[in-house]
Amino acid sequence: MFIALVSLGFLTVNPSSDFRDHLEYARDFGAIGVDSPHFLYQLVVHLALKVVPFIGLDPIGVAVVGACYGLMGVALYHFTSLGTGGRLQGFAFFACFAPLVSAHIFAVTLFEPNFYYNYLVPLTYHNPTQHLNKLLAVVIWFYFMSLVFLDEKALLCRWHSLVLLSVFCVLSALSKPSFLIAFLPICAVFGVIALIDRRWRRFAAFTAVLIPVIATMVWQMLFHYDEANPDRVGVAFLPFAVLPDYTQILLCLPLSMALPLTVTFLGIGSAEDRRALFWTWGFVAVAMFYTFFMAEVPEEWTGDGNFFWTGQTGVFLILVQSAWVLARSWTGWTTKGTVAAGVLAAHFVFGLILAGAAAFVPAGLWL
Repeated sequence: MFIALVSLGFLTVNPSSDFRDHLEYARDFGAIGVDSPHFLYQLVVHLALKVVPFIGLDPIGVAVVGACYGLMGVALYHFTSLGTGGRLQGFAFFACFAPLVSAHIFAVTLFEPNFYYNYLVPLTYHNPTQHLNKLLAVVIWFYFMSLVFLDEKALLCRWHSLVLLSVFCVLSALSKPSFLIAFLPICAVFGVIALIDRRWRRFAAFTAVLIPVIATMVWQMLFHYDEANPDRVGVAFLPFAVLPDYTQILLCLPLSMALPLTVTFLGIGSAEDRRALFWTWGFVAVAMFYTFFMAEVPEEWTGDGNFFWTGQTGVFLILVQSAWVLARSWTGWTTKGTVAAGVLAAHFVFGLILAGAAAFVPAGLWL
């Protein structure tokens, strides 16, 4: 509900924005058809508008965004409480949900004011497709982590879970490829490990999971770079081409990932939870490679900065994962726990500041 209300406020004070463009595409989806290969948000809004047209385009659009965070909350509570012996209480409950409204710590530019530019931000309000992308990223990543370390026999007994994972991956591709282009290389690493260990059935199982999503992304690439945009050649290795001030972004990067750095440095969590955090850092590394070194070409398309969304997805996922580790390992106000809790609280407070600005102040005054 909170994110939905902030998004409605953003639409009200920013009549021209990416959010508005996506809503108008959703409204006209039936007449236009598939104008973009990443149409899941627009399709969901369009179908909802057909079912309950009296509610209106804007309320439906923000309700879908709010539903994304509601479902994320349910998923996070499920994955966080697994193996903890009961319901989450007190600070552990707060730590489970706080990342959903938390932001980067933009203290050094708070009074410029600049709450967005030159940061990799875990939470944005101007692009609704990113919210759906993050929902599917959280579900896929935590689901994958719960499966990939099972022994072969247990993994194959959960074939229905593998099918569901494949479905989630295809939906993620139809939403936005920002998560998947970094997720698939991580899957490839696990595939190589399986081959080295001669675990053929494990390799075959996860390969079967990924075939549908790879086929979907190949179709999207052909659609995006040939049919829909004949002048857009493709992607190229162009270090720092899309970043106006990459040195500033690199300097501010620790402020975007203060909690993950704290939890990792302090060694918080069980060995299994730290293993999951390690692989999430691997995802972040791949995501940062895309953000800093890849760009669309030719030059007139480079400035779109679409690979920037992958870096933002990485920052969000590592923030969620580190809060997950903190919540699962919480035993009280120990020294390490208190330090990490204070950092999470800072992320949360700046999230509230960002939400207030997004809901009540035109974006041009704080971006």
